[in-house]
Amino acid sequence: MKLTQSAAVEDNLHFLIAEVSLQINSLSLGDVTASGQRINYIQNLKSRITLGCQQQRANPDCNEQDVSFLHSIETSTLHLERIADLCLETYPHQHAWKNSARKKNDRLCARLIRCLTYIETCYNNTSAEDAIKLLDECNKIKKNCSRRHDEYRQQLQRSKKINIDQLLSLLFFYKNINAIADYLMKIAESLLSVSTGLPVTASRYSSYAKFIQTLKKSHPQKKFTLQNLADTKSGNTVTRIVEAHNDDVIAVMKDGKKRKLKEERQGVENWQDIFPGIAPRILDFKKQGGSAALMIEHLTGDTFENIMLHGSDKSLDQAITALLDTLDAIWNKTRRNQPAEARFMQQLKKRLADVYRIHSGFLQQSCEVAGVTIASFEQLINDAERFENTLAAPFSVYIHGDFNIDNILFDLSSNKVNFIDLHRSRHTDMVQDISVFMVSNYRLQSLDPVFRKRVQSINLKLYNFASDFAAQHQDALFDVRLALGLARSFATSTRFVLDTGLSHAMFYRARYLLEQISTLKNKQLKSYNVPVEELFRA
Repeated sequence: MKLTQSAAVEDNLHFLIAEVSLQINSLSLGDVTASGQRINYIQNLKSRITLGCQQQRANPDCNEQDVSFLHSIETSTLHLERIADLCLETYPHQHAWKNSARKKNDRLCARLIRCLTYIETCYNNTSAEDAIKLLDECNKIKKNCSRRHDEYRQQLQRSKKINIDQLLSLLFFYKNINAIADYLMKIAESLLSVSTGLPVTASRYSSYAKFIQTLKKSHPQKKFTLQNLADTKSGNTVTRIVEAHNDDVIAVMKDGKKRKLKEERQGVENWQDIFPGIAPRILDFKKQGGSAALMIEHLTGDTFENIMLHGSDKSLDQAITALLDTLDAIWNKTRRNQPAEARFMQQLKKRLADVYRIHSGFLQQSCEVAGVTIASFEQLINDAERFENTLAAPFSVYIHGDFNIDNILFDLSSNKVNFIDLHRSRHTDMVQDISVFMVSNYRLQSLDPVFRKRVQSINLKLYNFASDFAAQHQDALFDVRLALGLARSFATSTRFVLDTGLSHAMFYRARYLLEQISTLKNKQLKSYNVPVEELFRA
């Protein structure tokens, strides 16, 4: 269905596409003068389209879908102007082409003009079909350019009897045609984003299509749509695949960097072996270049974060009880009697630069006040790191690795806990998960006193449970390591928090814990207790 757009925008877009087609055709014909004279007209069309889109957005009847459509038109207009500029750059190099090269280049120009016809069709009906055709055509053009580029580069390197001007002109031509194909792909991605309602890249859409094809094999009568679920801090995008007629979620797709997705797949598979049922099943995995996509089972339930923020006291009690029971089962099953080192200070050092980029005021130097030396934050970290090397846990357990409360699901009806986002799972010190959970709980940005009391209560329950588990297995230094783990998580989490009050509260809690640890004598280590109640007080 065609979305609303003014006749002025529609007409000017039509003229712009026609003008860019003329530029590409002139590239084939070698009509440099005519092409150069029409660049100003293209810039005028771009300005008219931009103004028309701005006026439409100001219309009270303009809805969210219309805004997305208008943004896509503006994006496409910008890329079309750049394509015209690339054509103009390429004209002077045509004189060196031989007839054989010209025929190949003419065919390539004809394919580019065909791509432009797909763009106008897409904007007339907002269908994904022509956008997909455009993507496919661009991929073919880019492969052609790559082959030709390699061929002429090798001739330039190896052959003695060559026309250097001609080869350099051809290399420049294919470089620019490849760039034009890149701009056309960006237009196709913009069109697909409008038709799907999701932020779409070429590789992402390819994964969507393949996964839906996989689902249709087992659900041939069903139609599927996509719903954006989340964009993670690691850069991954999470999308629901939903049955069209009833909005039932069939699966969840995660796409992003191949390395991270491979780690996630391995993490899920490890959990299936170690503790079946805690992680979602993997339904499919696709990779393409440096990207990949993972289709996983949709799990019912709510995140622990949502329960903390919006759940009743009864549902929260049920959730924390189920979580502690689950951790007890996992830790007992996976416990290994071999020392484990989380190296919290090393983790903190790796993220300090990111913390300072967001909060430059946290970068402090050592100073002296009334004859008392106040160590810099980095000095406290260095001192704690040397100290930490003597604090290995006496045993390891299999941990989540990124135990934020939005990575824990709880289904109230089945009383079942599930874990998601498992790319960092491994055998190590259980304190890693405990400290991350506590601080992710604390950094929820609600200042309501009743809610802050909830945070304190849940963190105390987790602390008491973990402390008892440590005592049962002769882990006398649990609290000292927890202080270091909390210091690490408080400090590094500030890079996700812009609120000045909350970020400062977290940073100075980190500093407080490191200062506490720095004053401990060897004989005090086993009697030290983390002041959990005070740290998480409202």
